[in-house]
Amino acid sequence: MMILHPNSSQKNMISQILSRLCIVACFLATSSVFAEPVAPLLPATPATASKVIGIKPAAIVYFNNGTSIEEDHAAVIKSMVKEASTNLGMRIEPYPLTSENELVGQIEKIADTEVGLIVIVEPHNIETLSKIPSLYPDIHFTIIGASKPLYLTNVRSIAFKEPEGVFMMGVLAALHSKAQVVSFLSKDNNENSRNLAYAFLQGIKYANADVQIVEQLGKNATRRVSDANHNASAADTSADIVFVLDEDLLEMTLKNARHKKQLVITYNHSLTGAYPGLVLTSLLNHYDLAVYHTLRSYMRNEWRSGSESMGIGNSYIDYVLDTENRTLLPKGTIEQIEMVKDFVSQGVIQVNTLQQ
Repeated sequence: MMILHPNSSQKNMISQILSRLCIVACFLATSSVFAEPVAPLLPATPATASKVIGIKPAAIVYFNNGTSIEEDHAAVIKSMVKEASTNLGMRIEPYPLTSENELVGQIEKIADTEVGLIVIVEPHNIETLSKIPSLYPDIHFTIIGASKPLYLTNVRSIAFKEPEGVFMMGVLAALHSKAQVVSFLSKDNNENSRNLAYAFLQGIKYANADVQIVEQLGKNATRRVSDANHNASAADTSADIVFVLDEDLLEMTLKNARHKKQLVITYNHSLTGAYPGLVLTSLLNHYDLAVYHTLRSYMRNEWRSGSESMGIGNSYIDYVLDTENRTLLPKGTIEQIEMVKDFVSQGVIQVNTLQQ
């Protein structure tokens, strides 16, 4: 192998080239063009995303007529609106109403503002409600907790799978009843109350086929609660767990339960703290989670018209377990209820209605 040695002129040329390269390198290192590093592209935060895609503000309409249940709902929704505004980075305006008679006028006022979504929580007057969305075709409407869905191109209806939650309460009542007799009370005797009573019965029989259920619907329930001396059956008087569906029956039911040493399960009203040792638990529809779910879908540009049902899965319907009632519920009972929740949400357990 032959090695070439540069002569003196070649050495001078190489030295000059190296010197010039050093100068260029120093210039590049200190140049203002490269002094600021280029920031990497980061995923947009929710607040940035909402501005980029031009999300309009949302409005939440809910009712608070002063009843204890609606007071509870209003407090929960108000808290959720504040949290959603922060977490989702979008403008959300709450509109509490004291009566559904105010709904049409309030929606008209909201529609005059820059709004893209109006959420109406737990309306009862379906006839009036059904006429509103078609007047504002450019605004999305989400209706949560109405008795019937609205099938309009700018409406999404969200209902709760109430029979799933009532089934779970039937399981709990059967597991906890020492008398092996439980009672179901509803002020109404209609399709909905009968289906919920049937779901309660299914839960009882799933947990313990030997437990009896005393159903009191409509006038019978009102009479039972208001008149402690009415001609009750032996099973009725021996029931040690009472599930009460309606707030109108609640006060007298609690009074009677204290006298008869019964435990009460309430619906849509958390009372374990107000009546410790008397209220076994409360079954709740989580309107706050449904509203948050709606706002998040809207912010992500995923809102679609149609209908949707929310149940035990993701805790849209759940029971209260807190420091006030935990001592009433043995660990084994809680574990069985949690297992039932999993089975229902996965479809392993099917809760039927009377029509199925």
